[in-house]
Amino acid sequence: MLPTILFFPNTRTPIPPLDPDVADLAPADNGLTVYDEQHAVTYMRMLDADAEGADWREVARIVLHIDPEREPDRARQGFRQPSCPRQMDEQVWLPALAPVRLASR
Repeated sequence: MLPTILFFPNTRTPIPPLDPDVADLAPADNGLTVYDEQHAVTYMRMLDADAEGADWREVARIVLHIDPEREPDRARQGFRQPSCPRQMDEQVWLPALAPVRLASR
């Protein structure tokens, strides 16, 4: 069975999954990847948590679905991955987040 793909109203822009699992190592491309587009909501949640000063262990547990007690190295690495928007150029990740932010208004 194929996964259901939802689109923003009156567009052909797919809505990214709201709470996807993350890979142990995200792609390290300089540009926006399919993985980045699929994890736009995850990136927004990480940015929000970072802006609020949330503990990285809490972010790993809630946003990345990684238990920092059982897998501290994996949790820490997931939080610090280079594809995380905190470390990417704004012009690269902002287009992926724009449709999500517009839909949430």
